[in-house]
Amino acid sequence: MKTFTGVSVLALCAATTPAFAELSPQQVWDEINAYAEIQGYAITAVTEQSGDTLRLSDVTYVIQIPEEEMDISVMMGDLDLIGNGDGSVTMDFPDQSQMIVEISEGGEAGQILIDMGIMNDVIAISGSPENMIFDYTIEKMTLALSDVIEPGGDSLPEGMLSANIALGPIAVKGGMQRMADMLSATQNATYGDLSYNVAFNDPDSDDAGSFTGGFKGLFANSETAMPEGMSFADPLALFQQGFGLIAKMGHAGGSHEFAVTERRGATTGAVSSTSGEFALDLSDAGLTYSVSGSGTKLDLQSHEIPLPISAEMAESGFSLTVPLKSAETPQDAKIEVLLGGFKMADLLWGLFDPAGNLPRDPATISVALDAKVTPFIDLIDIEAMEELERSGEMPGELNSVTLRKLLVEAVGGKISGEGAFTFDNSDLESFDGLPRPEGALDLQVVGANGLIDKMIAMGFVEEGDAMGARMMMGMFAVPGEGEDTLNSKIEVNAEGHVLANGQRLK
Repeated sequence: MKTFTGVSVLALCAATTPAFAELSPQQVWDEINAYAEIQGYAITAVTEQSGDTLRLSDVTYVIQIPEEEMDISVMMGDLDLIGNGDGSVTMDFPDQSQMIVEISEGGEAGQILIDMGIMNDVIAISGSPENMIFDYTIEKMTLALSDVIEPGGDSLPEGMLSANIALGPIAVKGGMQRMADMLSATQNATYGDLSYNVAFNDPDSDDAGSFTGGFKGLFANSETAMPEGMSFADPLALFQQGFGLIAKMGHAGGSHEFAVTERRGATTGAVSSTSGEFALDLSDAGLTYSVSGSGTKLDLQSHEIPLPISAEMAESGFSLTVPLKSAETPQDAKIEVLLGGFKMADLLWGLFDPAGNLPRDPATISVALDAKVTPFIDLIDIEAMEELERSGEMPGELNSVTLRKLLVEAVGGKISGEGAFTFDNSDLESFDGLPRPEGALDLQVVGANGLIDKMIAMGFVEEGDAMGARMMMGMFAVPGEGEDTLNSKIEVNAEGHVLANGQRLK
């Protein structure tokens, strides 16, 4: 969170319609400092007022990480805040500058020197100190690793490490707004296309590698609420004071290639996708996290793998919703997993199915679960969680689960299902320490017998083992309407009895 909300002073964002009030360069600088202070950072600079221009020299951004006994200082050089005479301020970066990242740990410090280029930037700040509006564009931004100085003052050998990043065109609208003891920030940004090139070559060994690639159509939108005096070291107090973050970022396509060599051989590969998205909603109420992608392709060759690996995934996704605050009543929780349209190359299929007995249609796994849970403690209370770990007690109880969707499709077979269970947490004896469930699960299996026949023909399954598997299916399932279709209804009643299609199993 600290990294995300502090990625760029330029991305300070907030609210709504512009407030047409006077805004001076000094007021902008004061608010930038206040924003950094709220996040636990510090910004220092030598200031010099000349007419309508406030010159900021030796701008340094300091981040302290006490738990790691580490300080990170980012020295960004000079910039100007220029009053435009109409109540707005322009921020002007030099076209070329050097950024120095100094990391000190245990009394020793090393430096990373980065050459930064900013082409055709127009950064306008308007509104009032209580409601600052940011609107800026940058045609292109470049970052190039210039040098790495190790503690003691020695630079890395020439040619050992190189890194270049280019990004643009960039367009950001937003600002920040003060309300009582809170600072709110919103941002809507497009970053254009990003490309990168990283290479290393160890002069003392055979180790070397290169990584190239990029993303198209990068975007990031966010809304952040930050209380005055907040501290990330105390998450419980932070959220109790009103901290919240809603963020979404993504891209419209990415491709990446890498090649790594070492004494034993080389590994090369490529990964690409047609889109990807990440979303986060975090507050005292709970956490919702999701990540998704489409059109993913992977190609890999390695000296440790006898054959090249090639695979595709049409779509993938994962989402999670959990409550974070203790409650006396059940709260919503969800989890969803999707791996859709997975395909392997025929070369890999040929390793275990050279005759092509198995259908090679794309495989899919999709699961969606809804639940009700009652948290006994705040899951963001570090001390309470540590005490829970020592005591071995449960952090809450499970009240109900609904299987909204289950789908598994692969090698000509299909499993689908849905169901719902409630849980009696006062009965921990019927199911060996687990709360007693009550409900039903409906399952349908298509193509199971046909798949067993194919496995026998391939020599993977013996006839005797196959007979045992068919008998087991007969105990838990009944024939369905379609060809090679089996239905199964698994129930747990109020007495704790387990039944399959009406036949008691427990």
